[in-house]
Amino acid sequence: LVESVRLIQENELETIQRWISFVDHIEEEIIPFCSGRLKKRLGDGLLIDFVEPRDACTAALRIQERCVADNRERGPSDQFILRMGIDVAQVFEDEHDLYGHGVNRAARLMAIGRPGDILISSDARALAVADLDARFEDLGDCYLKHVTEPVRTYRVFLPGESTTISPAPAMLTLNPTLAVMPFSPRKFYSDHVIIGEIISDELIHLFSASPI
Repeated sequence: LVESVRLIQENELETIQRWISFVDHIEEEIIPFCSGRLKKRLGDGLLIDFVEPRDACTAALRIQERCVADNRERGPSDQFILRMGIDVAQVFEDEHDLYGHGVNRAARLMAIGRPGDILISSDARALAVADLDARFEDLGDCYLKHVTEPVRTYRVFLPGESTTISPAPAMLTLNPTLAVMPFSPRKFYSDHVIIGEIISDELIHLFSASPI
């Protein structure tokens, strides 16, 4: 759930009740029909296990549709916006949790998504495309936190759904952020390093004085 902290801070009881009701609907009305099981509630997130990646995609799209429907009667700042990540791998399990590299990769995929995104690894996509009423946008190789190799990643959409997702309402007021790093010379010369630092300092001074 995107910006769950803000939502709870603004209206704690209502947000918690809405989230619990939403998760109950997912557990009772969506997951059982997609060969899945809700393994863990994470406060503002869910860990769900499926038999096949196709089932995971189907469930993710149905969850997204339900979320959009629930948002229609609410103002922009009160809407629930979700991010989801899907991967395929062997996992290890006990009575409390699922463990393994695939669980971590799914969480990392979710973390790099924009508000409203469903992201899936290429391994999971290869097993999900058959008979799935959805389309995929290739995002190329994505580097995930604490994952050594890049992961080929796709964004999942319903047919006819726009690939352009509007930012969450609370994000519209954020100012752009820019990081300026000193130039790094191909060959080390002390005077070149100084020039790079001077240029970066001047750029920082220039941008910091900008009205936007």
